[in-house]
Amino acid sequence: MTQDRIALLEEVDFAWTAKSPEEQVLWEERLAQLREYKAEYGNCLVPRSYSANSQLGAWVHYQRCCGNGRLTKFVVQRLGKLKLKNLRI
Repeated sequence: MTQDRIALLEEVDFAWTAKSPEEQVLWEERLAQLREYKAEYGNCLVPRSYSANSQLGAWVHYQRCCGNGRLTKFVVQRLGKLKLKNLRI
């Protein structure tokens, strides 16, 4: 797909992945956990192998690395409010 077409789809906040209601709830739960982590530690640098919550560590890793180019503007804005380090768009 050309960059022009990608840009047109992103202008209308096209969802690159279709999330089920259950997946959306899980995403919101992880975001809430990330907020709690930031409140406790003052940053969003959750280690990938975070022993207290390995699922959060894996989720943050995905948001940083694997979501590159596939995160919607809405998601990027919400993560950006937490100043998630190394978020590549």
